[in-house]
Amino acid sequence: MNITEEAEYFIELPAKQNKLYVNYDIEENISIDAIRVTRFTEAEIKSIDERYWPFAVPVEEVAEG
Repeated sequence: MNITEEAEYFIELPAKQNKLYVNYDIEENISIDAIRVTRFTEAEIKSIDERYWPFAVPVEEVAEG
């Protein structure tokens, strides 16, 4: 049996000076911060709002950069 992990993303929103990220707090409320904390799958992002999908950045790209 081959188990594959689903890709994870940060939601990175454009801002004038710093990048902003969509996060969930412990009560699953959405917040926007300058710190990337919450990793989302594609399905999770689209379940929040499909308009966030164009702003998804793979976690691997952020780790490499």
